[in-house]
Amino acid sequence: MFFQIAYDANQDVKTSFYFTYFCNTCTLLICNTCVPKTHKTHDFCLISYAASKLRSSFGYEVPKVENSIRNAKDKIESSLSIHKHFEDQADKAKRNIEEKVVVYVNAFNDTKNRYLDSIEKHKIEQSKQKNQEMLMLQNEKDRQAEVLKKTKT
Repeated sequence: MFFQIAYDANQDVKTSFYFTYFCNTCTLLICNTCVPKTHKTHDFCLISYAASKLRSSFGYEVPKVENSIRNAKDKIESSLSIHKHFEDQADKAKRNIEEKVVVYVNAFNDTKNRYLDSIEKHKIEQSKQKNQEMLMLQNEKDRQAEVLKKTKT
């Protein structure tokens, strides 16, 4: 069940022998022929032993990795939530600023319009007053001219 044909597992090795060992030194599957030749001083064991050892480490590593993935997912969701909240707050602040600018601009325009109206009223009053003074002066001039005319004749 744990054995494979050499050419299926390692393309560098062209043999029809079955792998029966795992070389811990090279981290390769090896066959009976390679053990005494290439791997005689290496640390090796039967594939079934290496597989069961690896399987037992998976029993510890898989839940650890799953927990890490779960923690990463939680952090991502939390970061997304914080980012969304930040964007919402930024948009709200922008809206508040825009609303306040409208209020200030309207207040400024109202004040400007009051000043302009006040100046216009003052100008009209002054114009009326000057027109009355000129009319009075004109009437006085005309009266004086009439007196002069009468005096001359």
